Amino acid sequence: MTRDELVSRGVAWLAGHQDRIDWTFVWERLVELRKSMTALQCERLRHFGYEWLTLPTHRLRSDWDRRLENWIDAGGDDDSLLLIAAEWIMKHRVKKQVPPLAAKVLRATRQPAEFDHVAAWLTEWCRANPNAGQSKFVVGFLRTEQGKGWTPASDTSGWKTLLNWLAPRPRRR
Repeated sequence: MTRDELVSRGVAWLAGHQDRIDWTFVWERLVELRKSMTALQCERLRHFGYEWLTLPTHRLRSDWDRRLENWIDAGGDDDSLLLIAAEWIMKHRVKKQVPPLAAKVLRATRQPAEFDHVAAWLTEWCRANPNAGQSKFVVGFLRTEQGKGWTPASDTSGWKTLLNWLAPRPRRR
């Protein structure tokens, strides 16, 4: 069996097996191979990830945030799921993996005003933890994204604060 056939079979297997313990393992491996997939296979992969992530029982799993991050990295940007993610972020904001995930959620949204509270929280968290590795990731990630032309079209206070905070500072002599 060729790699393409194996990928096709794996993507097809995901349908209807979300309750199996090995489903997340197969899905995650396929996400890693997405660059060699067809556009249709990638779309199906994101769709199956969306379905898995939106099941309320799965949100209770300790690996839910990692699956969400994989889904975003694979191009997932459905705001209904990102709103669920924002709720999850605010409930779990003491976990060390949450600030980088919040940055990815903020980057992925197409409706920034709905995520103003996350932007405000992330700014305050980074200000309070300037030397944390997560803060450095958040700043680097979002500044890099701004360099690619990403600027959320929102004039809400949380976003304004975040974007002003991310703006490069002139160096003092």
